[in-house]
Amino acid sequence: MKIGHFSKLPILLSLLWADTVLADDTISCPYTKVLEIQSQVTNVLIHLEGQGWKQLGTYQEYALNSRLSLALSAHASGKQIMLAFSSDSGVECDKTEYFTSPIKVRIR
Repeated sequence: MKIGHFSKLPILLSLLWADTVLADDTISCPYTKVLEIQSQVTNVLIHLEGQGWKQLGTYQEYALNSRLSLALSAHASGKQIMLAFSSDSGVECDKTEYFTSPIKVRIR
């Protein structure tokens, strides 16, 4: 039995739909300068220019090391960083947030 190219169409459409939904489900804070990084007993905080302190992650989170690596790199090089949070987190970019970790960190 030969499977035609149209059988792959639902898979492609579902991937495009998932990408669109995921892209819209974030609060992306503006790129800004890293002022300070603080290690605490249970988590790591980052102080961003004009955005206050944000939780970078807890030590239980698998992604903390990669987020911290990007933050340290941005701080050392003077590059800007962007944090994105889940849209249902209620994070306000210009306010301090100690308890919600970003789902994405980007450096430029």
